[in-house]
Amino acid sequence: MSIPDTAIAAAPPSSSGESEARFRNEIGQISRHSAVFFLGTLFAAAAGYLFKIYVARVLGAGALGVYALGITLVGFFGLFNGLGLPQTAVRFVAAYSATRQYERLHAFFRHALGLLAVANIVLAGAMILVGPWVARRLYHSAELAFYLPMFAGLLALGGFTAFMGQVLAGYKDVALRTVIANFVGSPLNIVLGVMLLAGGWGLRGYVLAQ
Repeated sequence: MSIPDTAIAAAPPSSSGESEARFRNEIGQISRHSAVFFLGTLFAAAAGYLFKIYVARVLGAGALGVYALGITLVGFFGLFNGLGLPQTAVRFVAAYSATRQYERLHAFFRHALGLLAVANIVLAGAMILVGPWVARRLYHSAELAFYLPMFAGLLALGGFTAFMGQVLAGYKDVALRTVIANFVGSPLNIVLGVMLLAGGWGLRGYVLAQ
C-alpha cells in the first residue's frame, strides 16, 4: 500500500515544529528557574554572611555558643520530624497535579499535614522535656535550658517549611520557592534580627527572628 506524497511531506514538519516549540519553551522555563535560584542563593549567602558578622559582634562568643548547642538539638530531633514526607511530596504533588487527580492531591495534603502536626508536637514536647537534662549533663550549659521552648518552635516550623518547599518543587515552581525563601525569608529574618538585637533582646531575640 502506498502512502500519498502529500501526507509524507505534510506530517513531519508539523510534528517536528510542535516538538521544537515545546522543547524551546521547556528550556526557557528551566533557564528562568535556574537563574532565579542562582541569584537567590548568592543574595542569601551574601546577606547572611554580613548578618552573622553583626550578630557575632552584638551577642559575643558565649551566646553564639549556646545558640550552636541549641541548633544541634534541633538538628537531632529534626531527623525524625519530617517522617519522609517532604521527599514524597515532590513525587506525589507532581504526579497528581499533572494527571489532574485533585481529590487525591487534597487527600495527600490533609494526611501529610496532619501527620506533620502530630509528629512535630510530640518531638517538640520531647525536646522540652529531655532538653534540660541534655543541656546540663551533656553540654554543661544550664543557660541553654532557658531557650529550649524557642528551639522547639524552630524544630516544628522547620518540619513544615521543608515540606512546603518540596511541595513547590513538585509543582515545578522552583523560582517561587527561591523568592519566598531567599528574597523574602532571608531579608525578613535579618530585619527582625537586627530590630530585636538592637532592642536589647539578646540571644532570645536572635532565636525568635529565626
